[in-house]
Amino acid sequence: MMFGNKRAFTLVELIVVLLILGVLSALATHVFSSWVTRYNTEEDIKRLYGDLMRQRSHAIAKSRIAGIRLLDETSYIVTEDIDDNGTTENLTTIQMKTRILWNGNPPSSQNINFNTRGLASQNGVIRAAQITEGQYDCIVVFATRINMGKWNSANNNCEAR
Repeated sequence: MMFGNKRAFTLVELIVVLLILGVLSALATHVFSSWVTRYNTEEDIKRLYGDLMRQRSHAIAKSRIAGIRLLDETSYIVTEDIDDNGTTENLTTIQMKTRILWNGNPPSSQNINFNTRGLASQNGVIRAAQITEGQYDCIVVFATRINMGKWNSANNNCEAR
């Protein structure tokens, strides 16, 4: 009995196709993982920058001290002197997915306060501990301004963008 001329895939062909799919999925996973890291870094840096700018505006508009306290590598607190006694109270704690550094070191209850004229209490650089290929991964805080930028490892500085 003959069944006719049926065509089918051989076992070798199926194994080759599965191997190619495995390699492609491994590459896609790596690319996706680096994309997620870059996205999280930019999201955290932009949020921290926004909170710094907001607290600076609050300090000027409300004529009171306001700022940010960098608790550790992955969290900070938005602060404000609500009762005008000269000390800031904690308003909101923010958890980040990205580890950050303050002037090259892990922060430990580092306060960045703004006075009633909007001047920062200290200068410094906040940057992501892991440098990515994203557009933003650092913030420069000067007494009179705050800039987001890209960390330049060769020059060891944050280049404002």
